[in-house]
Amino acid sequence: MRRKQDAQTQYAADPVIKKYTGVLAAADVYTRSHAFVLLESIRLDLGVGSQVHP
Repeated sequence: MRRKQDAQTQYAADPVIKKYTGVLAAADVYTRSHAFVLLESIRLDLGVGSQVHP
């Protein structure tokens, strides 16, 4: 599962990094982690993940 998430994160981050490197400070440093958080949020919103029962 981790490799799939890494690939998705890289796929989402690459165009942003390409566009903003040299324009926006640290775009290459923080974009991957932000893309990961956004993808995780979407995944959990869609109900894919562990279910917690009271």
